[in-house]
Amino acid sequence: MLRTLLEAVGLLPRIGVVVSAEEVPRGKPHPDVFEEAARRLGVPAHECVVIEDSRHGVEAAKRAFMRCIAVPYLTDQPLPDRFAMADLLFDGGMESFDADAAFRWIEERLAG
Repeated sequence: MLRTLLEAVGLLPRIGVVVSAEEVPRGKPHPDVFEEAARRLGVPAHECVVIEDSRHGVEAAKRAFMRCIAVPYLTDQPLPDRFAMADLLFDGGMESFDADAAFRWIEERLAG
């Protein structure tokens, strides 16, 4: 399902590693899934960007010391407070998500 979602929004071809919570000992909000992804990539956690749809995922990403783009699955306002932890928030969920804008945001951080 994760790969299907990433393909539907046009992100799968641009992502090198996909790790699901089923592959690690503890699920979100623990950072295990994101730490495993960084390990597989061979990249320090602080150089990674997570794209997340849940408040627990946003918290897990930040606990792993990663940048986080949040695209909430449920968009009822007000959003849960944990979404405020995200570095970039598309608060309208998939209806407001723009893959090009997300990649521009990432590229700006890579340049710095």
